[in-house]
Amino acid sequence: MSIDDYFKKTAVNMPKPQRGRKTEGGDEILHAIQEASRGDANTSSGPTAVTSDANAIIHALTAVIDSKLSGVTEQIEKMETSVTHTVDKKIADVTQMIETKLASVLEAIAARGSEIQALAARMDIADKQMEAIDQTAAASETKIVTLEKQIKQLKERTDQLENHSRRSNLRILGIEERVEGTNAVKYLERWIPEYLHLDTADDRIVLDRAHRTLGPMPSSGQRPRPFIVKFHYYSDKARVMEAARKLLHQNGTPRQQRILFFNDYSAEVVRKRKAYDVVKARLRELEVEYALLYPDILRVNTDDGKYRRFSTPGEANVYVRTLELARAPPSLSAEGD
Repeated sequence: MSIDDYFKKTAVNMPKPQRGRKTEGGDEILHAIQEASRGDANTSSGPTAVTSDANAIIHALTAVIDSKLSGVTEQIEKMETSVTHTVDKKIADVTQMIETKLASVLEAIAARGSEIQALAARMDIADKQMEAIDQTAAASETKIVTLEKQIKQLKERTDQLENHSRRSNLRILGIEERVEGTNAVKYLERWIPEYLHLDTADDRIVLDRAHRTLGPMPSSGQRPRPFIVKFHYYSDKARVMEAARKLLHQNGTPRQQRILFFNDYSAEVVRKRKAYDVVKARLRELEVEYALLYPDILRVNTDDGKYRRFSTPGEANVYVRTLELARAPPSLSAEGD
């Protein structure tokens, strides 16, 4: 049996391929098989001939496969070359783009280099200026502390000089308005000795000036404005203050109706002395004798005939509180504790 008969017989039992569909390389393989079978069809028969035909077919198939593999290898190499070329081109394009962008950035940095150097120089100058300012500030702080001390001393000195200039002055509270007429000096030179029962036959009181404090005229029922009186001689002022102090202790007139005599102090001293008003009121309620000394020292007489001095209202307030607790009834004292 020839190789053609063998394949024809085999083809009868095999399913027919679908039309319009071809297997890649099928025509070449079939053609190689047919050529191999024709070459040996008339030369041999029997088993040996079949083996020879099979070898020829295998040889033909191997040749076709090698040819196809060679073609595929060539295509792969071509594709590899194409892909490599494409990748290299893309890498070159990206590299070129990066270099272009980087070149523009470097140009911008180079263009700003002088500005950066100028800024660095200015920063150095600013640092030096800041150091100089810190040193100046430290020196200024020391000077400020010294100046504050000096200002405080000058204020105290000025206040002291102002009070010294007022040492011959008196403030008189409670004299009715308009009684002095047009000449307050003459009126008070006559009225003061009469009110205080002073003998001035041989030693007349002499005033340099006398006037009421500045301010609007009070209406009826309001407290009259105080008089400020300047004595020509300080001894006259001291004599008047002593007589006024004695009269105050002897006089039974209610306090709000009394005429009071006070030293004329500066505004700062008046402020400091006014801080003792609450303490003084509590001492009067306790019937404790006290005196407010110049400039703002409170002297309180104690039960044993001595006295205590207080330089601040807080210290005096603590002492008055102890007096109140000591003199309070036992029940109230226990509640206070």
